[in-house]
Amino acid sequence: MDKENSDFNNYEESELKRTLFESMKKSGILDGLKSTLRTRLYDQLKAKNDPHRRSSREDADSLTYKFAVSMVVDFLQKCDMPYALSVFLPECGFSQEMLTKEELVEIMKMKGPRTEMPSPMLFDIVDEIRAGTSIRPNHISCEI
Repeated sequence: MDKENSDFNNYEESELKRTLFESMKKSGILDGLKSTLRTRLYDQLKAKNDPHRRSSREDADSLTYKFAVSMVVDFLQKCDMPYALSVFLPECGFSQEMLTKEELVEIMKMKGPRTEMPSPMLFDIVDEIRAGTSIRPNHISCEI
């Protein structure tokens, strides 16, 4: 009797594990965990080789990092790349709210009503550079 009960429990346990695994895979949690582990392992290996190097966790607190991540997220969302986005967000380790297009325009001090445009911010910047207008007065590049 104990053998049958044990077999039944093992079957339920393996079925539960399989169901949980499939659920985590479909929702993207599994990819997120893998990505987070990969990033932390990479950071640890880099820190061992170069103790003076800043980690990506320190970068995540800077406005420049938040701006760059927000630009990429804006691009991936507006170009309908959900899989790339699902890999990118966990990979960059950024858990804060993204900057809106309005905030990006304000930071870049861009002229014109860009926020109503459905195009990615990166396209707007390229268009502005092509048009020969400076993104920021008296600056050649678009450094932040």
